[in-house]
Amino acid sequence: MADSEEENTDEAHSVTVIVTPDMMQKKGLLIANFDEERQDRAPKSNHQRFLDRCGSTPIQLCEMWEDLQTTPLESARVPPEKFKMCCFFLAHHFLRHCQTESERHATNPVRAQTQRDWVWCFVEKIALLRFQKIVWTPRHIDTDDIWACTGS
Repeated sequence: MADSEEENTDEAHSVTVIVTPDMMQKKGLLIANFDEERQDRAPKSNHQRFLDRCGSTPIQLCEMWEDLQTTPLESARVPPEKFKMCCFFLAHHFLRHCQTESERHATNPVRAQTQRDWVWCFVEKIALLRFQKIVWTPRHIDTDDIWACTGS
């Protein structure tokens, strides 16, 4: 590989796309077929619509979106060529609703095989973030206490 190609690859890995919660909600709802006119017509419903679709708040998804780009855990980082917001939302919708492949394909024009590949890419990377996000101090591990955790 030529030096210029190596530099371009390194630059692609160093770019972080930051999204605001408002942008995340608007884009998520657009992908869910709530066009801008519909979002503007009932703005108070948008937050609940987003939660119903994705299972997390726009703020939580913004943080995860950034983490998937910047995590020091290379295995949890999504490669730039796969970093597409529509696939990020497909993965969250899948995790929230556990739709079958044919159900997902019915509501999204992307080929079923492509959806499967992209959804599972994001699901696996999100799962790997647990090593960065869930950290127990030795004080909690070395006791006889039993701890239970749940996600929201």
